[in-house]
Amino acid sequence: TCTSSLRSGPPGDNHELVDTELPCAASYRKKCPFQGNQHLSCMEALTSDRVWSAFVRLIERKRRQPKAA
Repeated sequence: TCTSSLRSGPPGDNHELVDTELPCAASYRKKCPFQGNQHLSCMEALTSDRVWSAFVRLIERKRRQPKAA
């Protein structure tokens, strides 16, 4: 997406951020700079596999944390 997950993402460690590596990433553009079949290619870069992997990393990280008494 055109926002920075580090700058605009939620604070804390209860989240796993998923970014794209497109040239426009974190550019804060109001409109997609790509035309034709590349238009909104960031949405195609955020595949369900990448989101699922981030979810699994978050769950594993939470599982390793000590339980509060």
